Amino acid sequence: MRDITLADTFYHFFTTRAFATGVPTTLAGTPVLSCLEENNITPITAGVSLQVDRASVVGLNQATIVATGANGFETGKSYAIYISTGTVGGVSVIGEVVGEFTIEKSGAFIRLGAPAGASVSADIAAIEAQTDDIGVAGAGLTALPTIALVTTVTNLTNAPTSGDLTATMKASVNTEVDNALDTAIPGVNTVNSVNDVLLDQLSPRLPASGTLANTTNITAGTITTATNVTTVNDKTGYAIGTGGITNLSFAAAAMEAAGAAADFIGASEFSQAAADKIWLSATRNLTTGVIVQNAAFSNLEFLMVDATDFATPETGLTVAGTRSIDGGAFAAVSGTIAEVANGIYQFDALAADTNGVVITYRFTATGAADTFITITTST
Repeated sequence: MRDITLADTFYHFFTTRAFATGVPTTLAGTPVLSCLEENNITPITAGVSLQVDRASVVGLNQATIVATGANGFETGKSYAIYISTGTVGGVSVIGEVVGEFTIEKSGAFIRLGAPAGASVSADIAAIEAQTDDIGVAGAGLTALPTIALVTTVTNLTNAPTSGDLTATMKASVNTEVDNALDTAIPGVNTVNSVNDVLLDQLSPRLPASGTLANTTNITAGTITTATNVTTVNDKTGYAIGTGGITNLSFAAAAMEAAGAAADFIGASEFSQAAADKIWLSATRNLTTGVIVQNAAFSNLEFLMVDATDFATPETGLTVAGTRSIDGGAFAAVSGTIAEVANGIYQFDALAADTNGVVITYRFTATGAADTFITITTST
């Protein structure tokens, strides 16, 4: 079926034949064409014209349709072109459909939308006009200068050397990292930044303020300046060298022995392994799914499309839902389904609808293609 844009003028050719012989025959009887819109009993005659025996060919007819809003045409609608007055070989052909078309209703049009200019090609030409002067002397994208690569990256604490990052680049990197660590983590039910989460995880494992005043169980000489730690943030004057902590022995009030042995840092692994443990502990709560097993949740939205073209959003449907839990047979959902708009519907699930690990939902309606959604719950 032909799809046009509102305000287009298009031409449709059709042949009329004698019923007895099938031979092309002139459409006579002061013929008139009309257009009928879907679900509308009032025909459109404005902007609809007819030429019979086109190019002096008997039986070849040309319909001209001026599909403007002023003539009664609308976007998103289907139309039939039919003979409202006329005969062929003396036999009435009133009601004979000779063509069909739609206005801005095809799947391609819905996905791309109306062009900003006169056509899609005009839009592309406009983009080209804005970009063809990039490069040297308007030579376009092909004349962009070559950007020299950074060949090596050495210790960023040293002064930059040939091929190294510049001091300005290092400062920019440090600034971006600091900002990222102080930015709230997306998807986490807290406004905490990465730094805040790390501190929350580490704080229970740190000794209380002032508990390092007694250095009985720390090997002599391993802490170079043995003054009291008055606050958690007071670390001025302390330097623990390689192998400095030789015996992990803290008083019971300072750290739980089981926590130090099993969940914190073992002897001689204050390096990458220690960092890995801290990071794992800090991020342990960041990977939890948003749908909890055996708990109700709301607003699972999904699209229902036409069962014929698999593209046109369907509205006004009565949607039924079933679900398969952990590979089991599909059964009706317990929750409710309601329409949102523009072919989008929402499912509010009850706890019985999430009582499994892997759950597949199937949504069906008359005239629409089935929609499947698979989720994985968390405990």
